[in-house]
Amino acid sequence: MSLAKGTTSMKEIKFRGRTKSGKFVYGDLIHKDEIVQIRTNKSYRYHEVAPDSVCQLVGRDCGGVEIYEGGCIMEKWTQKKTCRSGH
Repeated sequence: MSLAKGTTSMKEIKFRGRTKSGKFVYGDLIHKDEIVQIRTNKSYRYHEVAPDSVCQLVGRDCGGVEIYEGGCIMEKWTQKKTCRSGH
C-alpha cells in the first residue's frame, strides 16, 4: 500500500468490544445483520461483542499505550484522572 506524498504514516483503525464473558477483544469491527463482532488481528477469530461496549482507538499516550473512546487517562504530574465522554 502506498502513502500519499508527504505522508509518513497511516492512522491505525482499531476497535475494542466486550464479549459476553466480560473480556475485551481488539481488532476490526464487523456488523453482520443484528450481530456485532470484533475480528482479532492476531488469530483472525470472530468474537461477538455487546454493541454498546464498542469503542474506537483514538490514539496512544506518550508511552505507546492505546487510548479508546471513553477511556480514562491519568496525568503523570498532577495525578488527575481525565475521562472522555462516550463508552
